[in-house]
Amino acid sequence: MKKISILMLLMSVILMTISACSINNKNNSSENLSETPNTKPPSIYVDGLVYTATGENLPIEVDPSIIQKVTHIIPGTEFPAEEGTINFPLNNGSYALITDTEEYVVVSIDQKWQKFTKRVDHIPTPGKYLMDDARISGGTWIYLRPDQTFVFMRDAATSYVPQGTYRISGDELILEVSKEEYYIFKIEGDTLQLKDGTHIKELVPINSLFLRNEVEQLIEEDPMNFTEEEIRSGMSLIEENFSFPGATLKKLWYEEDKTTKLRNSYMNYGRGKINGISPENVLVILSEFITADTDENPVLNPNSTYTDYQWILIRSRKGDPWRIDDQGY
Repeated sequence: MKKISILMLLMSVILMTISACSINNKNNSSENLSETPNTKPPSIYVDGLVYTATGENLPIEVDPSIIQKVTHIIPGTEFPAEEGTINFPLNNGSYALITDTEEYVVVSIDQKWQKFTKRVDHIPTPGKYLMDDARISGGTWIYLRPDQTFVFMRDAATSYVPQGTYRISGDELILEVSKEEYYIFKIEGDTLQLKDGTHIKELVPINSLFLRNEVEQLIEEDPMNFTEEEIRSGMSLIEENFSFPGATLKKLWYEEDKTTKLRNSYMNYGRGKINGISPENVLVILSEFITADTDENPVLNPNSTYTDYQWILIRSRKGDPWRIDDQGY
């Protein structure tokens, strides 16, 4: 009996080893696109839309003139929200938007073109949504962050600004501040329609539409002083906090030579001279915004375009989040 027990034990070890090898081989051939708990499906953002992986490889030849390079990679816990961005690991990735009998995207993975199709599950793109026909242009808005938190400016004249987390239920976006405070919107692409909510009807009419404000982000190629991720993080901070009454943000950009000169001016003659911040922790972003035909903002001219408006961001040390320290001309 003792010999049989030892034999059975050896057989069990061998079977467990074979099973482990089989699992490892399967994982290694999964192209790093398998979903794990708390992650989003492998996705890419192209031409204003999110496309998700189907797992289908297409035996096609793609016209080299339409092939684009992946711009950058974000964590798999988020959906991409910027052109050419993916949320899964892929070295030197390339993609192409195909428009024949249907519109889809192909991504080169292991030298094969894998098909990505448009998302159909009613998840809005992160960013700022401005209320259409608001009392003050740009004065009522929702900002959806990629980490599924939000800020809701119901009216520029109110001091209380609801914040919390959001979730999707069917075709509805639900903003939750607490168990007692919530706001519900119907999702129609990049348009949100207010359906219900607490503490809202006296400020924002039911059925009001909120349209996503597309802000163009331009970054000089291969910046030396900051990474593209650091710069985009700063731009997102500006977009979220831009709230001039009667004005709409249209463009943010980073030019290394120009913004470095502005940074030096801030260090020598501005707040940087007294706050002890080091130059590598100062980022200057330029912006362009337009004003509506309104006198709600006594400082800005109506029906005007303001360009080269500066935003000076600082941080305590590398890796810390940016904060707005100064702004203006």
